Amino acid sequence: MEPDAQPQAELEHRESVKPPPRRLSAGVAGVASLALAASLVVLPGFGLLVAPLALIPVLQQVPAGRTTAMAWSWVVAGLIVVILAGGGATWAVILGAYLFVVVIPAVSVEAWSRYGWSQGRWIALNSAFMAALSLLVVALMALPEDPLTYTAAVMQGPFDEIAEMSGSAGVPKAELYREIDRLEASLKWIMPSVPIGYLVLILFWVRPRLAILGLKVPAVAFEEYSSDEMLPWAFVATGVGTLLLDGTPRWIAINLLMTVMILYFAHGLAIIRAHLARWVGRGWFVRWGLGLLCLRMPIPVVVAALGIVDSFYRLRPRKDTGGGNS
Repeated sequence: MEPDAQPQAELEHRESVKPPPRRLSAGVAGVASLALAASLVVLPGFGLLVAPLALIPVLQQVPAGRTTAMAWSWVVAGLIVVILAGGGATWAVILGAYLFVVVIPAVSVEAWSRYGWSQGRWIALNSAFMAALSLLVVALMALPEDPLTYTAAVMQGPFDEIAEMSGSAGVPKAELYREIDRLEASLKWIMPSVPIGYLVLILFWVRPRLAILGLKVPAVAFEEYSSDEMLPWAFVATGVGTLLLDGTPRWIAINLLMTVMILYFAHGLAIIRAHLARWVGRGWFVRWGLGLLCLRMPIPVVVAALGIVDSFYRLRPRKDTGGGNS
């Protein structure tokens, strides 16, 4: 072997063996996740964009041989101590935001990597658990009143402020109050299911990043996403409950039905994305254009209907034997 051959071989070997990525310690990960999750409360609006980042340092613990609980458990315990010591309602809201944005998704990702669920089942289990938890929290806060009366009373303050601000801007009061009454009549029924849409956004945002973080989960491309095979049964059960029940039982059924429709909406978006990917690619303008288009009613209902139909009859382009799409 020539004199320079051995140093060259050693150099190539060192370049081929990359050092493992740096990971935060459990303590630092907990502090970082708390700071990012608290933005949901401290920075209204902008916090919706920042808060999902709180998942990243916590999920980094799993490939390092630790559990996510090592990062978030002491944060939860500390927040509970602060609340019991008289920290006030703000700390209770921060705790709720931390559980919502960090703890529940992180635990579910660990379970997903362990049990190998389908992607649809992972998202459905998260959504069902969060819907049940949201309904339980609202029902307990409403006691001894019923949840509908309580929710309407809680919304009255913000609606009065909106009415005052809009009235000072020259909006006709009669028309304004008519719109507020219509909005209140709908929101008091579906308010507990509103956070589920945000949770589903977080799950779909973190889904393609799990492999980068080093977690082994059976994730698929968004255009291949399908709802869990049990979702049609949930759709039928909640739909029948919405039609036949009344009062608080109907409130529960409606919010569970809204959760199912959110999942079917994501399913429908995946179908549309699968067709658009064949013609215009997968660029950011496709994602944002599709998202903005679906903000106007009744388009979200149509998109969710596509997901329901696809559960029984495939609407996505089929792959031919040569590996292309037909």
